[in-house]
Amino acid sequence: MEDANDIGTIINCTFKGIELAGTFGEKGIKAVVKIFLFLHAWEERKRLTKTGKISTKTMKEKYGDAVIYKNMRIVADEVRKNEAGNPELPLSEQSLKKVKPSGHAQTEHWKKLAKKQGLNYVMFPNPEGGYILQVPKEQEAIYEEVCKQHFAWIKKETMKYCREVAQDKETAWEKPDVRMTADQVYESMTPQSKEVINNPYPALSRDEVLEVVANLKDEEFNAYMKEAFPGYNAENKPFEEIMEEIKGDGALPEEKKKEIYRALADYDQKRAREKGLVKEFAVDKRNMTIRQEEGKTFITFVHPQHPNTMVTVDARNLCGRMKWSGSRAGFCLYKDCEVTAVTKKIVAGNNSRKIKQSEYKGTVADLEGRIKTDAQKAEKKYQRARAAGKNTARHAPKPKLG
Repeated sequence: MEDANDIGTIINCTFKGIELAGTFGEKGIKAVVKIFLFLHAWEERKRLTKTGKISTKTMKEKYGDAVIYKNMRIVADEVRKNEAGNPELPLSEQSLKKVKPSGHAQTEHWKKLAKKQGLNYVMFPNPEGGYILQVPKEQEAIYEEVCKQHFAWIKKETMKYCREVAQDKETAWEKPDVRMTADQVYESMTPQSKEVINNPYPALSRDEVLEVVANLKDEEFNAYMKEAFPGYNAENKPFEEIMEEIKGDGALPEEKKKEIYRALADYDQKRAREKGLVKEFAVDKRNMTIRQEEGKTFITFVHPQHPNTMVTVDARNLCGRMKWSGSRAGFCLYKDCEVTAVTKKIVAGNNSRKIKQSEYKGTVADLEGRIKTDAQKAEKKYQRARAAGKNTARHAPKPKLG
């Protein structure tokens, strides 16, 4: 998937009542598909829940995007990481391995309480460790009750670890006859460890969650989705194949597909502009035609800066989409794309003027220079012909009078 550091623009669209907003990189379509699969799987989870407490009607009509996101930090992992270099708590590596509650114990305790209280949830693995927890907003009161009991258990397990450390001779302080109490062990921990013990499930915004999902590598995404949603991708298809199926079938309404593609096109255009890869045009619709030919779409328009030049380009070379403002169309063409241009110019002779057409094939980048060069040549030729005409008239024999 994309590099998490290569963040693009914000895409807003709606999917089955869920407003989608996230940040994506250059290959945004893959990010969008990941997010839609994630949201769609969450909605369809009504068929997977084992509690029997949640009706299809409630899931569909009331939950929608009213979801609480939490970062389920694994306490033992966080404490070990924070305390490994803590000079105030000189524990051995072996002692740190005893940190409680363990990741397995913590998640199992959560699942047990959630099932007992009838709480519906999704646990999506977080690449940085732990899980992203997703809970229906309507069940917030149940969630709070589960958390109250769960967090009390976490603190109890943590203090059990602190007592074991305090009684462990291997973890004595420099003076052999000095021992620490459980409270002293806890107080000697870093503020980060205390924070994760007291608040192991801090809130996440929807955008933060969707950004994590969007930036997962394809293999990670498939593996995490299978863990979060039993039955997902039972055929173990590669992500590329799943993406093509989603784009091609009816899983997404056509109007929503168009909405996504428009947003992605706008993003591509914005990035190309910033990199100087495109030339912008604003053309009156009266000076433009669009035609289909052999399965391709071609755009022919009068060059805004050079009214005597008609430009034709394959529509596939548009960067982004064409945007209309009244009767004017604004669009961008890649500078290295191939175009055909026909320029009409006046060729002056001694006593006449003729219109001559010249055709040019090449890139958009070279087109501007070619038009200017042709125009300069035509102007010089015209001026020479005009000057020659004046000289001929000046030296012609004067007619005799009378």
